[in-house]
Order: sequence, then C-alpha cells, then structure tokens
Amino acid sequence: MTCISVSLLCLEAPPAAHFFEPYVYGEITQRYIGIPRCKITDQWDYEVDIDYSQMGPNIFVKHQDFIEGNKVAVNRPSLRRLSDDTVGIHVTDPADIRVDVTEWTQSSRQSFVHRCRIRGNMKFKQERYAEAHRLYCAGLAHVKELDPGPTRDEMQYLLEINGATSAGKAALPYDVREHACRAICLRPEMSKGWYWQGMAQTSLGHFEAARQSLAQAWLLTPGDADIAAAIEAAREKSLAAKMMAAL
Repeated sequence: MTCISVSLLCLEAPPAAHFFEPYVYGEITQRYIGIPRCKITDQWDYEVDIDYSQMGPNIFVKHQDFIEGNKVAVNRPSLRRLSDDTVGIHVTDPADIRVDVTEWTQSSRQSFVHRCRIRGNMKFKQERYAEAHRLYCAGLAHVKELDPGPTRDEMQYLLEINGATSAGKAALPYDVREHACRAICLRPEMSKGWYWQGMAQTSLGHFEAARQSLAQAWLLTPGDADIAAAIEAAREKSLAAKMMAAL
C-alpha cells in the first residue's frame, strides 16, 4: 500500500493571488497520458497524484491546463485509492482546485528543465528508473522550446543521455534508441550516444547495427569497460541467435 507523507498536506501557499487558501500546492511534474491525472511535486520534492476525472465544468480550471510546469493548488484534499498501487487526491468540486498557468520565459523554461533533471537524478539514485525517465522527458519537452544555441544543445544532450540511461534500466529499448539517436545528432564525437544506441540495437536483435554502433563508441573511448562488456554481450547474443536459427 502506497503511503503519502504528511508533509504534502502542509505546503506553503503560492505567492500569487488566489481565491482560497490552498492546503496542497505543487508543480506538475508528470501528466499521465490518456487519463485525467497528474503528479505534483512540492518544493521539498514530496509527490502526490491528483485525479480530476470527475471534476465538473469549471470556468477557472481547464483540463488542458494540467501540463508539466504549471502549478496546482488544492483546498480540501480527499485522499483515495486511485489504483492498485497508488493513493492520491481525488477532486470532484471545481471550487477546490486551481491551476496557475506558467507564463513561460527563457529563464523559467531553463529553471524548469534544470528541476526536471535534478528530480530525475534523484529518482535514478533511488532506482525508480521509469519515474526518472518521465522526468527527463518532461524536461526535454521544454528544452526544445528554448532559443537555439550551445546552451540549449548542451542541456538537451545531457537530458537525452539521462533519458537513454534511465530507459535502459527500465527495459525500454525503443525509448533508449530514440534518445541515443538524438544524442548522436547533437554530439557525434561523444561515445555515450553510440554506446546506448548499440545497447538498444542489441536488445532489439539488430546485432550488425549494434556491432557498428559499439565499434564507434569504442573508437571514441578506447578501453572503456562498459563498452567492452557491451561488445561482448552483443557478440554472444548474435551467436546464440544464429544457433537458434540453424536448428
């Protein structure tokens, strides 16, 4: 059974003007695809899911405003089991919730991207790899809106590598491949993009492509133990696949 820290229920009120004194306040760090639910994180990195599926029409809050980076304030939180492994806040009365829509500037986007990466790193260290991956992806959605230049490219490269690493740990090879491909486009002289592309290709059974990617990674970082292990693993899996095909 999932437990929610009581610290979530004594958050600071938002500095902006509001029509009620919120009891829960935090930034949306994840929007669930396909269901009306989001995850908010407070300034101390406590998290809670909010389900607004049964919230009626409201001139103050629109469902499309529940996106990463906006702030959510809840007045009378009602804790309820939202799924088999999640307890969160269920909102039905529009008067109990408000969304503060962020007016994005270059500075605020950079700040949000930085927070996503820091929070993703924390999840990764806790071995919560799927959650870390979602945070890195939230950061990537905003980094692409920054003005073009070396700063944006560097931020995106770091998030793509973080995304590939967390997706690899979460056994999401297609996501690994996409992150790695974009990382290579940004920094082809760095070995990590090639390494993760090779790892994804190995997982997907594309052994010749994996051999080429990992060979490029080795060329850029000769002697790296992880790359050497990946090359050997790809070779062994390729041989095993050929033996199975010959039976």
